[in-house]
Amino acid sequence: MFVDSYEGNDISGSIRDLYAESVVCVNPNSNQLKTYGVEKPYAKVHAVYPDMEITLSCSAPTDNGLVNLYHPEKGIIYGIRIDALGWANTDFDLLLPKTVIELNTEVIAQVVVTAGGKSYTVALTHSKDTVINENGDQEEAAVITAKMDGQSLSEESVLVFLQNFNCMKNLGRMEKTGDQIIYQWKVSYTNGRADDTFAIYDVGEKSCPVTMNGVMIGSVSKSHAQALQQDVLDLANRQIPKSL
Repeated sequence: MFVDSYEGNDISGSIRDLYAESVVCVNPNSNQLKTYGVEKPYAKVHAVYPDMEITLSCSAPTDNGLVNLYHPEKGIIYGIRIDALGWANTDFDLLLPKTVIELNTEVIAQVVVTAGGKSYTVALTHSKDTVINENGDQEEAAVITAKMDGQSLSEESVLVFLQNFNCMKNLGRMEKTGDQIIYQWKVSYTNGRADDTFAIYDVGEKSCPVTMNGVMIGSVSKSHAQALQQDVLDLANRQIPKSL
């Protein structure tokens, strides 16, 4: 599944160009690796870059927040603060994205929704308009014009519809996807990106797995999935969906 962007950036940004407090040991032997706690490390990261691969290991933190960081390619054990090592502080809950899907609605050209055995096509046109803000100044605002199966929809109804899909709380990875798709979105974009297909499955539990192009990306509550089904019916009846 996707990684939380904040946590992912913290991890990827704490591998290269680290600043150590000290050099603890140079060319450590096996006994020294054990003594400094990096033979069986507290945390370890392996990163692949276009120009190199890096493996780093660190010991458990001391009371003052320092760890021993081993860089095997350089043959050096450094002393460094664990706060500088995002990959040594992370855990599953921190890595989990808050929402299953977060699409940039400004580049969505079309959404084909399949729910309850029927398909509905929502086509979006994006433009800019000049509005007066609360300070009395002119500014540009994004405007969405939408149609469902050729008939116009209000901008408010479409914004709620898109928001409800984007705000699905991620309940975590599930082991199975099942066969019964209860809600499916096929999204086309204005920026040349290939279409994406998102599907929510009913596996007979309170949580429903979600896939993107056939790959598991998380799960949502069945009640939210059912509410999405109601959303598309509200659009079809030219009603504003209930904000989730």
